[in-house]
Amino acid sequence: MKEIRENYGINRTEEKIAGFEEKYKELLASDEVLRNASELMKRNAEYITIWDKPEENIRNIENIVFETSQGLLLDADNEKYMPHVTASKTGLYNTACLLKEWNLKLTEVLYVTRSYVTRHGAGMLPCECDKTALGDIVFDRTNVHNEWQGNIRYASHESLEEFINPVINDLNEYNKIMNHKPLVLLLVTHLNETGNHIIFQNEKINIREFSNHPKVKEIFDKILSSFSLYSEDICGTIF
Repeated sequence: MKEIRENYGINRTEEKIAGFEEKYKELLASDEVLRNASELMKRNAEYITIWDKPEENIRNIENIVFETSQGLLLDADNEKYMPHVTASKTGLYNTACLLKEWNLKLTEVLYVTRSYVTRHGAGMLPCECDKTALGDIVFDRTNVHNEWQGNIRYASHESLEEFINPVINDLNEYNKIMNHKPLVLLLVTHLNETGNHIIFQNEKINIREFSNHPKVKEIFDKILSSFSLYSEDICGTIF
C-alpha cells in the first residue's frame, strides 16, 4: 500500500488531478490511514476462504451465487458507451467461463432494473431528464452529490426493444459458451415512485401489462417487482 501511495497516488494527484484539496493530500500521506485500512482488510479476510482447486470444493456447496459487476450497458466491450464503461465484463460471460471449466450449469439468472434509469458520473445517458418527469422520485441517500462523480442523473428507458436487447445479447453470449438456457428472471424496483409503471421514452407501461407483453414473456420466465427501500411498503410481487 505504501508502494502504491508513493509511486502512483501522490504523483497522480500532483500531475493530473486539478484542485486536489490539501486535506486529502494529508490523508493520502498518513501512515495511520494505511494502518487502519490494513487492519480492516485483515479482519475481513477471516471471512474469506481461498481454494487452490475450486472445481473440487465447489461440488460440496448446495447453492452458489455469482454477482456480476455494474449494469449491462457498462460492459467493457460496449463500444456505444465508450469510454465511460467499466473495466470488466458485466454480464454472464465470466460466470459462463467458470461454469464451463467446472462442468456445471447455471440454474437461474436474475436481472435487476429500476422502473427508470439512473447514472452517477459522466458518460452517455439517452433520454436523460429531470427526475420530476419520471414520477415522485425519493431522495436517494445512497447516491448523493460528491466532488468525484457530481450529481446522480436520471432518464427514462429508451424503448421496450432497447430495454430487452442487452439481456438478449447477454444470454446469447452465455449460450455460445454453455449451450444451455437457464431460468431467466427480472426484478423491477422503485415502482412505488412511478405509480407501478416502467417509464419509457414515449410511454409508461403498467408492471402487469409489461409482464404479459409477448416480447417480455419470450425472454423472461418470471417478473418480480419491489418498491424502493425508502418506502414503508417494501413487499414484492411475483408475476
